[in-house]
Amino acid sequence: MQYKRHKLTREGKARLEAELEHIKAEERPQLAQKLKEWHEGGDITDNAAFEAMKERLASLSERMAEIESLLREAEIIDENGHKKGVVDVGS
Repeated sequence: MQYKRHKLTREGKARLEAELEHIKAEERPQLAQKLKEWHEGGDITDNAAFEAMKERLASLSERMAEIESLLREAEIIDENGHKKGVVDVGS
């Protein structure tokens, strides 16, 4: 199976890597801990806030998978290698 290559600048790749690290190291663990505490704290049936947190956790997991896929399939483009008069990504 051939993957579609995603063109990224070095800065774009760095931003995605930073976002991924933030989600993995901070957002997701904090949210998971809150969900655990809430679940252990009592009745969670028909609790809209609890459901919203579960949806947010699922959304973060999806974003992590999306970023990992983008980075895995990334092709780094050189912003300085453009030829004059040629339209290219980042020109």
